[in-house]
Amino acid sequence: MAREAAIKVDPARLAEWKEQRKRQHAKRMLKPEFVERKRVSGRRTDAKRQADPIKRLKRNARIVERRNEKPELAEKTRTGQKVWRDKTPGWHRPYRHRRRARLRKAKGSFDRGDVFLILTAQTFRCFWCDADITRKHHVDHYIPLARGGSNWPSNIVLACARCNHQRRDKMPDEFMTWRQKMAQRIAGVAFLKVNG
Repeated sequence: MAREAAIKVDPARLAEWKEQRKRQHAKRMLKPEFVERKRVSGRRTDAKRQADPIKRLKRNARIVERRNEKPELAEKTRTGQKVWRDKTPGWHRPYRHRRRARLRKAKGSFDRGDVFLILTAQTFRCFWCDADITRKHHVDHYIPLARGGSNWPSNIVLACARCNHQRRDKMPDEFMTWRQKMAQRIAGVAFLKVNG
C-alpha cells in the first residue's frame, strides 16, 4: 500500500509502472484463451447493465439510505477522502475529467503525468492570465468539451481557478475578447469614480 502511494506521487516511477503494466497486458493479449475470457466477461457485464438499468438506481438509493442512517460513517468516509486528496493533490482530477469526456462522447484521456508535464511546460503559470499556479491549478480544455473538444493532453491547458470559472464553455478567442471588454468596463468605472 505504501509502495503504491509512493509510485502515485512520483511521476517518473508512475510512468515506469504504467509501461510495465502495458508490457504485462501486451503479453497476456498474445494468449488466445485470455482474450476470449476478456471478451466473454465484457459481454456478460454489458448484458447485465443493459438488462437492468434500474438496479444501479436502487443501489444508489441504498447508499443514500445508509448515509442517512449512519452519518458518522459517511463523515468518516468524507474525511478519509479529503485526507487522500490532500496527500495526493491532483490525482483525482483526471478521473473526473475522463467521466465528463465519456458523457460528452469526447475521445482521448490523460493522466497525472501528462498534467505534470503541461504544468512544467507552462512554468507553473496560468495559461490565460500568467498568474502563479504552483499551489493550485485547474485542468482546462483549450477547445471546450461542450464545443466538441477532445480529452487528449494536446487539448489540455492549466489555468487558475478564476480564469477557469470565468471561461466556462467559451472558445479561446471569445474568452480573450470577453476579458478585454471586462477590463475596459472596469477601467471606465474606475475613471468615473476618480473624476465623478
